[in-house]
Amino acid sequence: MRSENFLRFTEPWVLLSILLLFIYKYREISIVLKGFILFALLGDVFGLFKMQVKGIDLEAIAYCLGYICLIYEALYRIKKFKINFVISLYLIFVFSVNIYFIYELYNIFKEVIINNLELSLIVVRLVSLLLFALFSFTVYLSSETKQSILLLLMSISLLFSDILYLINEYYLYLWIFDLMSKSLYLVTFYCLYLYVKGYYRKKMNPKLTEVLS
Repeated sequence: MRSENFLRFTEPWVLLSILLLFIYKYREISIVLKGFILFALLGDVFGLFKMQVKGIDLEAIAYCLGYICLIYEALYRIKKFKINFVISLYLIFVFSVNIYFIYELYNIFKEVIINNLELSLIVVRLVSLLLFALFSFTVYLSSETKQSILLLLMSISLLFSDILYLINEYYLYLWIFDLMSKSLYLVTFYCLYLYVKGYYRKKMNPKLTEVLS
């Protein structure tokens, strides 16, 4: 329990440091990425102090807004490309499986969460992450670059981190799930750092365009 409280307390400071680093060093990056870090920071702060409005955790609202920023970033990076029939079927299959998985999680959470608005926010949160992962995969198919791989890894890490967090928070707490969730969360921001660094290098050195974009 002490280690959990320590991580909850240190997370906002880590995110604040990352946000200030990006604002100072990588000023030209997308504002939606800065928005994601800002909302993630607010989510951690709201969660640390258990701040609520009419029984709704402000933490959940902040995270949802942050994930919407990531969806916009992925959509912006999608380039025009042709999707063949096999890939289309694969995308539909993956999306359907994940929707079913989210539906099963919804059935689990609705048994333990009384507030319907809070339950709706969880659904929005999971669907947003699923869309981010789907669009990130589309970015990868349209470009197949280092940056697209980093964006895809970021989406997968964040999706599984959030799922494990929600299971721990609302259903069954296991320390191993908590450790995995925090580790994947760190992986997410490490991938974000490399992703931002790559685009910044590309803008500073046009010769890297074919490698990083």
